[in-house]
Amino acid sequence: MSGMEEVKNFTEGEDGHLIASKDLEAGDVIVCVPPISAGPGWGLEPVCLGCNTTPQKDHHKSSVGLSACSVCSWPVCCVQCQSSSYHQEECQILKGVKFEPSKLSERTDNLDVIHVLRTILAINKNNNLKKELMSVDIDQAAILASIHSKYGQQADVKIRSRLASLNVNITEPELSTVVCLVERMSVPMDCGARGLHAPTLRLEHSCSPNTYFIGLHTGWVVFRACSQIKLGEKITMSLVPLDTCNYFRRKLLQERGVHCKCQRCMDGSEFGTGFGGVACSGCKGYLHHEKDLTAPWVCSSCQETRPSSKCEAILEKLNQTMKQAKSDPKVGTPDFFEDVLKREGEWAQLPPNSQFFLDARKALAYIYQYHPQYYFPKIDFLKRKQAHCAEWIKITDLLYPGRGYDKTLIQYEAVCATTSLIQAMKEEGCPREEVNKVCQEVIQMSNASCNMMIQEEDQSMHKAFIQMRLIATEAREEQKTRVYLNMYADDEEEGW
Repeated sequence: MSGMEEVKNFTEGEDGHLIASKDLEAGDVIVCVPPISAGPGWGLEPVCLGCNTTPQKDHHKSSVGLSACSVCSWPVCCVQCQSSSYHQEECQILKGVKFEPSKLSERTDNLDVIHVLRTILAINKNNNLKKELMSVDIDQAAILASIHSKYGQQADVKIRSRLASLNVNITEPELSTVVCLVERMSVPMDCGARGLHAPTLRLEHSCSPNTYFIGLHTGWVVFRACSQIKLGEKITMSLVPLDTCNYFRRKLLQERGVHCKCQRCMDGSEFGTGFGGVACSGCKGYLHHEKDLTAPWVCSSCQETRPSSKCEAILEKLNQTMKQAKSDPKVGTPDFFEDVLKREGEWAQLPPNSQFFLDARKALAYIYQYHPQYYFPKIDFLKRKQAHCAEWIKITDLLYPGRGYDKTLIQYEAVCATTSLIQAMKEEGCPREEVNKVCQEVIQMSNASCNMMIQEEDQSMHKAFIQMRLIATEAREEQKTRVYLNMYADDEEEGW
């Protein structure tokens, strides 16, 4: 269905986790495989069961929205999808339960059963796959608790009830395992659905992983090396946002039933950055948690201690303030985030490299040039945006080195600001040498991202970097013949 070829540059290590089967360079494909199953996420808007996309992201240009499959009544977007390989087998089963037409255009939990059903159908046809999935060690109690918290206390019960009405052949322990695996191990696909893939079951979790991945609309997943990986080195992945500090990241991991013991999680200072710490009142250092999470936090410089509950309360309070700012533009104004970065008032309780300051820089990267007040290029705010992007990338490179899609998005914003700066500097009559320097910066900044994004199936980001590089190149060439009209301004005023 995808026309892609499988790639498996790994083997199983002694502890059951995957290791590299050869030396790999940054960007090399480690894993490229089709899904065991793929399907819509829980409690979301309906998607086509033939292509796993919403009508707005549909790849069939003739489609205008979702309609009922003529066989089973469940949502599809076109005739081709009604007979797709995703939907054919389940279609006969789903005939037993009609899909409500009113649910075709609104958020619903009726589709929550689909990904679980597809996984069951897959393992019922392959005993080896069933044995593999049933042998995966996961914390089912923690995952079920997370499911109840996110989707409602009856979320898994509804799935069990729906499967029972469809007469699906599976035991209760097997069903519980499948439900938890779909929630714990599925990776997001670029169409909004989720996919479950065999290799991810054996990848060790790390909050400084050596891979980055993308789930494609076809259901396939591609893992690439963030940086150089040596033969026999363990391959790791992350299931949570990496620009989150230990304290908040641990909560997200607990929801996924992940007990991460990576180097970053075990280091309260997060590689000496103080990313998740609080400022010390006795010196210029910061306090951070110990390996024993219930123990008092300790200052990295003067060894002052403070109860963990007090430190966590500071982070929780500031997190609520930041959440409100991110969700409400009336609160999260450019001035608000710039004031946060001054480290005054309540924000003085944090060390300079705190997650909250990176959050503020990231927010500003997506405000400048997009907020109505900042549409038109001005040197002042463009340079601020440049600095915010550079600092964000600098700190995240310490926390999780190498390539990553999140870093590329921030790099894109940095290149956008630098490209616009060229025009702003020309309009201000800045010296040619200074403008040429900025042109060269755009070219250099774009090159690394171009080298990464040219490998992607979706070439839109690569083309965007190419376009900005072209603008900078043309601007630099134009500079060679540029005439400084304003150099005569003073003489003209004197009647020259």
